[in-house]
Amino acid sequence: MSKAGGTLILLMITTGASAQDGSHISLSILQGDGQATSSGHVFAEQFIVRLTDDHGIPFKGTRIAFYNDPCIYLGGLPCLDTGPPGHFESGSDHAIVTTDALGVAVAPPYYAGAGIGPIGVSAYAIPSEPPYFFYVTEALSHYVDFQLSETREIVAVPLLSWWSLSFLILSLSMAAFQWPSPYRNGR
Repeated sequence: MSKAGGTLILLMITTGASAQDGSHISLSILQGDGQATSSGHVFAEQFIVRLTDDHGIPFKGTRIAFYNDPCIYLGGLPCLDTGPPGHFESGSDHAIVTTDALGVAVAPPYYAGAGIGPIGVSAYAIPSEPPYFFYVTEALSHYVDFQLSETREIVAVPLLSWWSLSFLILSLSMAAFQWPSPYRNGR
């Protein structure tokens, strides 16, 4: 604010996003939902989310938390227990990533736990932090869930060469064929 010749000039600077108004945030999954991998292996796609306001304007520089979620909600059913939780590349059960200019946050690679079953990973905008200071209730009510699954590893069966396969078939055929014996016919 400055005063020039008796006139009050008010200068306002806005960021283009709704600060202090968490009801305008929208967190959406761009990639990573619905994957499966065998236990102990990395999931093929990293988790990617986008944070915007209700007009599609991205929130740049907002920290997003990705974390293991012990519940999965399927088709309106109550909380289903998940399989053994996985971990991020660092070995931690959570990762915090900052959104880029497009409001996009990319989690580090995520590894399946040691077992089989469903895995839940959730993401939310961390509340009460600059530059937007989202209200806690609004930030935590606008989260997304990634639903993943751990499967048993399929062990590859070694392939036989044409020669090896032919020899095996011939050997089995010969074993099934009964050769004439000199001790038959009562001798």
